[in-house]
Amino acid sequence: MIALSILGSATLLFSCNNHSSSTQPDYETLMTESSQNRTIIMMENGQRSYSFHTPMMEGYSMASNPYQEFRRGITLTTYTSDSISLEDATITANYAIYFERQKLWEAKGNVVIVKNNRSEGDTTVTGHTEIYTQQLFWNATTKKIYSNVDTKVLQPDGWHFGVGFDADEDLKNIHFRKYRSEMEFDMSRPDPADSAVTETKRAEQRDTNTDKSRESKSVNKGSDSKERSSSTLSNSVKSTRKSSKPESATPKDGGHGRASTPPSLGGKRADSHTEVTSNKLMATPNRASLQHDKRNQEMVQDAKSNGK
Repeated sequence: MIALSILGSATLLFSCNNHSSSTQPDYETLMTESSQNRTIIMMENGQRSYSFHTPMMEGYSMASNPYQEFRRGITLTTYTSDSISLEDATITANYAIYFERQKLWEAKGNVVIVKNNRSEGDTTVTGHTEIYTQQLFWNATTKKIYSNVDTKVLQPDGWHFGVGFDADEDLKNIHFRKYRSEMEFDMSRPDPADSAVTETKRAEQRDTNTDKSRESKSVNKGSDSKERSSSTLSNSVKSTRKSSKPESATPKDGGHGRASTPPSLGGKRADSHTEVTSNKLMATPNRASLQHDKRNQEMVQDAKSNGK
């Protein structure tokens, strides 16, 4: 009986120990605060430092490093440190977490900062500085803002792109860890009417270019046809000139006074015609012999008249 009672007591103690260890809460994930549509203003030295609005806030104050989580996004507004306490910048993000001890904010997802630029001692906004990134850290203790991912910054002198950057709270000195490039482009949305006019002009320009191309092709074809016609005409003129040249009358009989005889239609030689032509050539006196005979006759007549 004594042994059984001791065994039963040991079993009871063991069961209680298991029950207590299994119900111990995880303080790192134990939510101690939850609120919706919350707006909080943070004060420093009696002045507004920053404020934020969120659709939902969850607090974990019993964690080893207490934090607040904003899983539905956040809009955070900072203010100038002077007595006027003007709105200085606005930060929006899809997600944020705030570590209370370090006073460190981390924002993720479509993070956008819009900073109002003012001259020192002036309340008039002269321009804006915009930062676009996917991750951003803001340390309220060191008053530094930085990122480790791709970032683009819009300043009065244009757009700047880089991987990671460090800056002060005023965003006056932004230093890219790896600078990529800078460029300028228009961010405004085009007017639909202007877009229609632009598209019409482009269509007209395409039609004009097409017409010019067709005219150029037709001119080239016309010049090619003219060149071919001119070449054909030149060849025909040359052939006509060759066919109209007379055949040479140079005698081929050794120079004996007989002209070469062209072939007749029947392939026979016209010897009788050749002989008649040769006799005519032989019977025809030349001009020198006629003048010599005329002089001889004059001399004979002079001699007769002197003898009389």
